Amino acid sequence: MKEQVKLLIDLRGLRQEVGMSLASVEKLSGVSEATFARMESGDSPSLANALQVARFLQMPVEEIWSLDATKKG
Repeated sequence: MKEQVKLLIDLRGLRQEVGMSLASVEKLSGVSEATFARMESGDSPSLANALQVARFLQMPVEEIWSLDATKKG
């Protein structure tokens, strides 16, 4: 079985709602603009980046991403 990470919230919408640029997110979270943009598009983050974003958003990581187990075969 392969586990996929599923984005549970609208990261881009949340960022735009508070008027933050990707550059601001990078400065405050430590996650690069390019990496955060990929996460906004639904790409799976590394564990370190997921934890940094969760800390930055002051949310549990489980409220941002979930694991979906899918059979590969």
